[in-house]
Amino acid sequence: MLPEAALSSFIATLFSMMNPIGNLGVFAGMTAGRTAAEANRIAWTCAGAVAITLLVVTWSGPLLLEFFGITVDSLRAAGGVIVLLIGLRMLSNSSSHKHSPEELVVPS
Repeated sequence: MLPEAALSSFIATLFSMMNPIGNLGVFAGMTAGRTAAEANRIAWTCAGAVAITLLVVTWSGPLLLEFFGITVDSLRAAGGVIVLLIGLRMLSNSSSHKHSPEELVVPS
C-alpha cells in the first residue's frame, strides 16, 4: 500500500489531470435535453472508458516508453519545452490564439 503522502500526491495529480470541474460543462452540454437515465448511462460509460484508458496506460506505458528508448526525464523536458512555446506564443499577442470577434478587434 502507498504511504499517505504518496497517496495524497497521486490523488491530487489524478484530480488535476482529469479536471472534473472543468469537464462538468462538457458533460452538461452532452446530456442537455436527455433523460436522467440517459445522462446516468453516459456518465457511467465515460467513467468506464476513463478507467480503462488509465489502466492501459499505467500497465503498458513504461513498456512503450522503453521500446522507443524514451526516458521519463526526456519526456518531462519535452513537455516543458512545449509549455514554454505555448506560453511564449500567448505572450506575443498574435491573432492566431484569439477566437471571438471581440478579441480580433484591433483598438484604434
